[in-house]
Amino acid sequence: MLVIIGYVIVFAAIFGGFAMAGGHLASMLQPVEVLMIGGGALGAFIVGNSMKSLKATFAALPGCLKGSKYDKKLYMELMALLYDILVKMRKEMHDFRLEVRQLFKKQAESLSRAITDAVKMLADQQMTEAKLQELEDELDDLKKQVKALQKSIHTPS
Repeated sequence: MLVIIGYVIVFAAIFGGFAMAGGHLASMLQPVEVLMIGGGALGAFIVGNSMKSLKATFAALPGCLKGSKYDKKLYMELMALLYDILVKMRKEMHDFRLEVRQLFKKQAESLSRAITDAVKMLADQQMTEAKLQELEDELDDLKKQVKALQKSIHTPS
């Protein structure tokens, strides 16, 4: 949605400024120039990229018009977690360090594996739809683990 709003602002500024300066809008409409510039840019893009990159680019174009998959609720949960950690840290610094260290030792292997797998896939550029779904499932599992950690931190000893 922001992409569309951005383009509307860009076109309004360009054409509005041109008209305010006394220019005739009809002189801006040059379909042959658009064809030459757009065609040249598209051709250069095709020449400069591999077939794999082209397919990935054109497949990703519709995603540019979609909103973020991260919503306000997720950010608020993250902020609440960070706030809780910082409050606990300020109150009981030494005990907290030991507690968190023990909690993260339990989770370190699964977190490390998930992050390593994600980085490997991105580095190899082998991100398929199935692998992306698998990563999203792992992310959901990690979110559950973080919530469990958060509950265990809040549990009085």
